[in-house]
Amino acid sequence: MTGTTIVRAPIQDIDLAKWFHGSIERDRPVASDLTPDFIRTPDGKLMSIQVELIGGSLVTHYYVETNARRDKLVLESRSDLVTARGPTSVHIHWEISVTAVDGGRSKLTNHVRSNASRAFMSFLERQDIEIDAFRSQRLPTPGLGALATNIRRAAVGA
Repeated sequence: MTGTTIVRAPIQDIDLAKWFHGSIERDRPVASDLTPDFIRTPDGKLMSIQVELIGGSLVTHYYVETNARRDKLVLESRSDLVTARGPTSVHIHWEISVTAVDGGRSKLTNHVRSNASRAFMSFLERQDIEIDAFRSQRLPTPGLGALATNIRRAAVGA
């Protein structure tokens, strides 16, 4: 799922790494967390654990930062799902980037890709669900307005 929108902030004021590491705000789309603190993986990378309810399933994301710059943030997660039919997991690749549009606006691109793990494929197989049927049931890309507004607030304080 990929989407773009405009952030009403100049590119030089936006710092995606700082935004992500900044204080957790309850209205930030990734902040459905029960654990607002960051921890480090054994190899020293920053990790954020986020818990949310999606489609009636409890999902725990273990986002590990693989690239964090002012203009680009890449996170990887092995996310655990607890569903009514049992537990499973998926791999999430989340990439956010910004590019300059003009002096006061920047283009935000939000790209989220999920990959079925072996556990997830086994989970679908036990339910007698084909992967193509599952793919057709995925939710549409959420609106980016709240994400853009939150990044703007972090950039320009308004």
